Amino acid sequence: MKGKLKKLMEANQEIVSYPLNSIQSNSKINARGPGGFVPLADVPDRLWAHGKMIRGSADKSNHFADMDKPDPGNGNKNLLQLCKDEDNIDPEFWRGYYERVGDTERGLLPFRVWQFFDEMVDAVKKREIDRFVCAAGICAHYVGDACQPLHISYMYNGEPNSNGKGKRGDGVHSAYEDVMLRQNSAALLTMLEKKLKRVTSVKPPRTGKEAAILTVELMRTTFGIIKPIEIVNAYADKKDLWPLFNIRTVRVMAAGVVTLRAIWTGAWGAGGGEAKSKIAVKRLVAADTKKLMKLYMNKNWMPSKTLKTIDPYLK
Repeated sequence: MKGKLKKLMEANQEIVSYPLNSIQSNSKINARGPGGFVPLADVPDRLWAHGKMIRGSADKSNHFADMDKPDPGNGNKNLLQLCKDEDNIDPEFWRGYYERVGDTERGLLPFRVWQFFDEMVDAVKKREIDRFVCAAGICAHYVGDACQPLHISYMYNGEPNSNGKGKRGDGVHSAYEDVMLRQNSAALLTMLEKKLKRVTSVKPPRTGKEAAILTVELMRTTFGIIKPIEIVNAYADKKDLWPLFNIRTVRVMAAGVVTLRAIWTGAWGAGGGEAKSKIAVKRLVAADTKKLMKLYMNKNWMPSKTLKTIDPYLK
């Protein structure tokens, strides 16, 4: 990032996420700040999908997408392979895929990113900077989900047994994404900081559809680095996950950071945010948390939809 966007997001770093020292701590993070404010990147989990459940069950499908079941109607290719054809990054195609593979857990993660990209663009065009920050910060959560292997696999919490009863490696989701990361947070952040100095940027998307395509590319990169079955196998065998996956976990997280930067940059640019006459530099400051709370506590703002109902919200 550079220019006005860099200044704006640096000013809002601790509004988007938690203070660095609290993330580095191995203890549980205090989820709320002054006035009950929840950092934006944690809103989808703390408030919309869990906690008060103000969005109900509809939001849960926004956090994942099973991409690895073979489709018998398309040469046994999985959804990641089928989405190499960008025309297939379309809710209607995905509905058909999930129907054919018999998957009742129908996630729509890339389309949620598409939805947020459009919101960011609209906010910049209307010079509503707090709304842009709110959308950008919350979008970070979904892009983060896209670089977590267990969010993009039917083995999200273990490998289903062939008899349909139970899962091998049940509990792996929290063991990998919660316990492992929390217990090694200081080392993880040090490694990630070093990794980010060596990664290359990606081309910013210009539209919501391109943001969804970029999200699918991130998911494909994630699968190429860590296959979900590897994590499931290690957990089922009671192995320590950190020594096995720390370097590769940092790699997928770095890919997620690069993708998020590109999405923020693309939306800011599509809205004309860098234009000299568009947004005054003096407005590039920390957002008003009360205004942000009013937005994210409103069920009608950025509504959580299912794969069946998302179409009208994608421009």
